[in-house]
Amino acid sequence: MIKKLIIITAIIAYACVCTAQTQKGKWMIGGSIGFSSISTTEKYNGNSVSETIITISPSVKHFVVKDFAVGAALSYVSIAATGSSNVSIVEFDPTIRYYFVPLGRNGSKLFSEAWYTFGSQSSGNTNIHVSGYGIKVGPAVFLNEHTAIEITLGYSTSTFEGNPQQNSIAMGVGFQIHI
Repeated sequence: MIKKLIIITAIIAYACVCTAQTQKGKWMIGGSIGFSSISTTEKYNGNSVSETIITISPSVKHFVVKDFAVGAALSYVSIAATGSSNVSIVEFDPTIRYYFVPLGRNGSKLFSEAWYTFGSQSSGNTNIHVSGYGIKVGPAVFLNEHTAIEITLGYSTSTFEGNPQQNSIAMGVGFQIHI
């Protein structure tokens, strides 16, 4: 009887600990690394252009209610394009995130995140304004009560001052610490 009581208590305690990661008042610190490849055709001359984009984005978020966090990311983007010089972009991204579907007993959850972006792009001696928005979804797989790995699929659109709008679909991997 005591053995069963201990086992039941341990299961309840584990369930409580694993669901506490997204409770009101908690913080999430982490970031993501992204990779995308874009092929476009320039309208004015019909040339095909390929770009490789690498993104590093540390972030911090605060849970204002259960499963809903607001925060910000500071992103650095490096773009290498065929036939042109490398481009660097620094962006500030206010974000909102909602965890909406539990995935198993370890507290893992499916989430969606949306953001607005504004920043600056530099290439050589040229600096221009950047703005945009995006959304991503994916599972947050909790390895323990404080650590989650995320795999995301997202869509974003960006407008670069004086250039046409760019749309992209990207996969990413993130690492978050919940405190």
